[in-house]
Amino acid sequence: MKPLDKMNIDDMYKMAGIDRMKLQSALKQMGKKYINGKEYKDEWTEDNPTRHYCYVVSEMVKYYYLNDATPHILKNIEGETLNHRYLVYNNEVIDLTQDQFDNPNKLNYNEGKPQSFMYVKEGISKRAKLLKELYDQL
Repeated sequence: MKPLDKMNIDDMYKMAGIDRMKLQSALKQMGKKYINGKEYKDEWTEDNPTRHYCYVVSEMVKYYYLNDATPHILKNIEGETLNHRYLVYNNEVIDLTQDQFDNPNKLNYNEGKPQSFMYVKEGISKRAKLLKELYDQL
C-alpha cells in the first residue's frame, strides 16, 4: 500500500462534508454517557468532546457521508490504552477525532490496518445513529 496522504483536520472535515462545530456540539450532548468503560468516561470533557468517540464518529461518517471509505484501526499508540479508529477515503485519512490527542503527530496512520465495524443487525450502531440525529438537529 502506498503511504497515506496527510491532510489537516479542517480539510478532513471538508472532504467528509461535516461541520466541525456541529459535530462537537452533538458529541457534547452525548457526553460521557455513551462512552464504554468508567476509566474512559472520566477522560472525556466538554473541552475535548471527541475523546473516546473515534469509533462512533468514524462509523457515522462512513455510513451517512462517505460510504466508500474504509474503516481502519491503529493499535499501540504511545501513551494510550485504547486503539484508535479512523477512515481512509481515496488514500486520504479522514480522522475527525484526531484532536482528542495532545499530540496528533504520534498517530502513524500508515501503521493502521483495515478493520470493519462490529456487526449489528440494524447495520449501524445505536450510538452512531444517535450522533447523526443530534448532528442533524443542530
